[in-house]
Amino acid sequence: MYYKLLKLKFTKGVHFGNGSLEGAETAFNADTFFSAMCIEALSVNKEGAELLVSMVRENKLLLSDAFPYKDSILYIPKPIMHIERKGNSGLSERKLIKKIRYVPLDDFDDYVAGCANLSSDEYAFEFGKYSVNTRAFVYSEETQPYRVVSFSFYDSCGLYIVAGFGDEAVEEYIDELVEGLSYSGIGGKRSSGYGRFEYYKSKIPDKMLQRMEGEHSKYMSLSVSLPKNEELGKSIENAEYLMIRRGGFVASESYAKEFVKKRDIYAFKAGSCFGKRFEGDVFDVSVSGAHPVYRYLKPMFIGVNK
Repeated sequence: MYYKLLKLKFTKGVHFGNGSLEGAETAFNADTFFSAMCIEALSVNKEGAELLVSMVRENKLLLSDAFPYKDSILYIPKPIMHIERKGNSGLSERKLIKKIRYVPLDDFDDYVAGCANLSSDEYAFEFGKYSVNTRAFVYSEETQPYRVVSFSFYDSCGLYIVAGFGDEAVEEYIDELVEGLSYSGIGGKRSSGYGRFEYYKSKIPDKMLQRMEGEHSKYMSLSVSLPKNEELGKSIENAEYLMIRRGGFVASESYAKEFVKKRDIYAFKAGSCFGKRFEGDVFDVSVSGAHPVYRYLKPMFIGVNK
């Protein structure tokens, strides 16, 4: 498998939901991206989603969550692990650590070693700004106002995804799907133009690639993930992690006559750290509809050496 960066430059605001129109995230998870590609694939071929699932299960396709970049600086999740800070760690610094969500890739070794300069501009940088738009929902003769929160990236910023490909045919197929997504958008309120982006690929940095290969004392997942049942016991040995709920509604007109919720599932958040690698899977989270509904929960590991 070889890897490339998929860099997304958003041309308008985005609405990556957190369960409310009045709240929004600044990035999205790998399962959201995979679901969007499934919908795009189904618009081209009724077997498109099954083809994507087979690529993943045959280890020909691997995806990370989306993370921010600024110019040439790539950010990765703050590792969910105990780190001893060098020198005196006062209350103000402990508060600062809690606020940090992402670590610059080039500073990752220092962060894990406990000697990163957390007050530097790279840690304090904001990738964009939130805005609130008021809309009107018309129901019969009544008009009900509501608010939509969106996030707009600064010109030098956007999101990137690490993608692993088994061969060039898989890469070309994903290119077509992502190109289609760039026009339709990703996230919520796409009918209003949110979530559209320009898309280009670049080489994965050597520092990241080296961490993805070989043996390490600990492994951090760059994607939301969940072990298979038979992997669960060993995967949580020596692990430090956070669990997040993944749910939502099925975005398929052929699934049921009305909107139906997907089966809720709890998974490890990106940044969770493990003593051993595990494989994960694409899980069927359908309830009673006309076809399977897939949740992508495969880990993409990088090594963490303390």
